[in-house]
Amino acid sequence: MNLISVQNLLQACWLAVNNTAGDPDTAKRMAGVGFNDKRMRELENLTVMVEELEQAKVTAFHAGLQVSEQIEKEAETLRPIFRDHVATVRYAFRDSPALLKSFISNRIAPNKWGWLAQASHLYTFVLPYAGQLASYGLSQEVLEQSKASVEAITKLRQERMLKKGKAEDSTDSRNQMIKQLKSLLKDFHMSARLAMKDNPQKLEAFGIMVKTQKV
Repeated sequence: MNLISVQNLLQACWLAVNNTAGDPDTAKRMAGVGFNDKRMRELENLTVMVEELEQAKVTAFHAGLQVSEQIEKEAETLRPIFRDHVATVRYAFRDSPALLKSFISNRIAPNKWGWLAQASHLYTFVLPYAGQLASYGLSQEVLEQSKASVEAITKLRQERMLKKGKAEDSTDSRNQMIKQLKSLLKDFHMSARLAMKDNPQKLEAFGIMVKTQKV
């Protein structure tokens, strides 16, 4: 159920709750067809729960979006640095092909998580050789900083997956409650039509459009 549909449902439920509570005659009529105080509280409480779950879903979605944007930004900054480091390592160990092969594959992966995995491997295994790389501008400090950048992005990915899981859990719970709420609202509207059969204009307070009788 999309956001607009959920908001429309919630609006209809609040019309039912508030406009029944705000009109003693309507409240009496609705109680007479089964929607007494207890049933109205049930409708109100379920509406509040769906509203809270919807907000939790939206909050989790936006939080995940912010993390994704941060990942892209940090990866975009790190990628050219990593490519330069790969070129430097290849040059520094050009006479040690077996060792070079243990550091980096022949081709940098085109996808983000592919080359980040390569970067993690490179910085982990090349650090013991920082002394040999220092003369090429790759000091131990530079390598450790780059390794930390990769680890930070990986941690952000884990955070994003956690937020995604929470958003999915909120969505599943919300969807189950929405089914209950839609069913209860349908019962309310059917009961309202019965309760207001002698004064159908009152149904408009619940957002139910009534055809005007032509004279």
